[in-house]
Formats: sequence, C-alpha cells, structure tokens
Amino acid sequence: MGRHKKTEAGGIRKTNRGKGGAVRRGFDGSNAPSMRKTVSIFQQPVTLVVTTSRDTKKATSEQLKKGMSTNASKNAKPYQLFYTKVFENLRASVPIDNFMSVATGNIDCFTEKMTLPSKIISALPGILNEEATTASLCAAIHSTLQKPIEGQSQPHDKLIKHPEYLLTLDQPLIEKVDITQQDIYDQEEKVLEKRKILKEAYKRIGL
Repeated sequence: MGRHKKTEAGGIRKTNRGKGGAVRRGFDGSNAPSMRKTVSIFQQPVTLVVTTSRDTKKATSEQLKKGMSTNASKNAKPYQLFYTKVFENLRASVPIDNFMSVATGNIDCFTEKMTLPSKIISALPGILNEEATTASLCAAIHSTLQKPIEGQSQPHDKLIKHPEYLLTLDQPLIEKVDITQQDIYDQEEKVLEKRKILKEAYKRIGL
C-alpha cells in the first residue's frame, strides 16, 4: 500500500489546539492494479502424448444415440414418488380478449383442466386425481430418456398397497396401454377432420 504525500510548500498548518498538522495531498503508491502475474501458458513447453490408436473409427449414428441416451439416464435425477400431486387441480386460463382477438376490456378467462384420453386409465385412482395423472403422462412424453411409454406394469390394486417399490418411476402413472391398429385408424381420421376444419377457416379469412 502507498502512503499519502506531504506537501513541501506550506506543509505545516495550525490546528484549533495550536498544534501543527501535516497537510496530506495525493497518493505515492503504485497505480498498477493488484492482479496476479504468471507466465503465459502459451510460452511454456508442452509434450504431446497420444493415447488412442491411429486406426480409430468414427462412431455410427446408432452408437451416438445409444451413448446420449445412456448418459441422459445416468445424469437424470430420480423423480419423487408422488411428485405430480403438485399439479392437482391445475387449470389452463386463456383471457377472453386473446381468444376473441378483439380488445373488449373483459378480464374474464376461459379455464380448461387437463384430462386423460378415453382409453388411458390412472394407475393410482385413489391417490392421484386426473390432472396429476395427466401431468405424469406429459412429463413422460417430453422426457429426454427416450424410452417407450408403456405405463405401469403392475395392476392398480397392487400399486395402491405397495407403491414404494412396485412403481416404475420412469413411466407415467397410468395403467399399461395396448394400442391396436383400429386406434391408429381412428386417430388418422381425427387428424384429417381437424385439417379439413382448419382449411375451411383459412378460406373464410382469405388465407
């Protein structure tokens, strides 16, 4: 640290008690910032050590996908047993002005709760309601583990008695789902119907 400089001209001044006092102005310390100065790493010698074979082949796309899914499953934190209970009674609210695309000044909202498809049944009906079960299904669909969604393998009467060790936490809290070819045909018909409605709506607004 530096110290304050004493002026040479008029260096003594009288104080209220009659004693002389030194007039200090300025600073005689170093103005350089107090940072650590080390030798640059680029100026030091570096030894190259080859640990892989020169005949190493590039990984295929399947190997890369497998490695990514393995790492994701290792790094993923485990779910709590009934973590979806926080989503019970959850509602989606859409303001009427946004729905009508007209500023009416109405502050009311349309509310819609999360519901399961007709064929999907909750595996824990006495513990989780429909909103919480739907939230577990959505979490499984958007999961990064890239595992097929099958539901719980055990029936719900056994799961309710011993959920602590019978539940499969990387699967949604629904009963096992079996998708038939008729289900696929029905879904395709629904998609075609929605596309037809959307096309007619575009014609009405001139798009």
